[in-house]
Amino acid sequence: MKGFINTHSSLLPYNRGKHYNFWALVEQCPFGVSLHMVEEGIDCGAIVAQKRIEYTWEDTGKTLYSKAILGMNELFIESYSYLRDMNFDTKVQDLSKGSFHLSSELKDASLISLDTHTTPRDLLNLLRARTFDGHPACSFFDQGVEYEVTVQIKKKHELFRIQE
Repeated sequence: MKGFINTHSSLLPYNRGKHYNFWALVEQCPFGVSLHMVEEGIDCGAIVAQKRIEYTWEDTGKTLYSKAILGMNELFIESYSYLRDMNFDTKVQDLSKGSFHLSSELKDASLISLDTHTTPRDLLNLLRARTFDGHPACSFFDQGVEYEVTVQIKKKHELFRIQE
């Protein structure tokens, strides 16, 4: 017997722990889904199978969540025969290349300080990471009032380079 296999909606070792969809956008790291062996520790077991999922500026926390559900179903279907037959190899995770987040980090990470300097890129990534209908969004305080912010980014048009 090889042990227990867990599913995790991130491209391990990136975003072990909670809120993978938020952290993938904030940290701009690779995204995907993973099957891994259960070991002592959180999402640190050897990788059984993975599927990379691409994302664009139009993605939000909600769309990455949806892509992860679809991707995990696809990965499980693709992997089922060798999982059933217990005929698979594993690859040890290099935890130094990834990240780990607790659920308790989300609220503070979603608070925007109006007087802290940031890049437009980082601010947009934060806003879209926390854009997920039915869930709290990023917020900021001004004159004792708390405001909530979500964002929608749409591709306007693509620029095509003319080949000479």
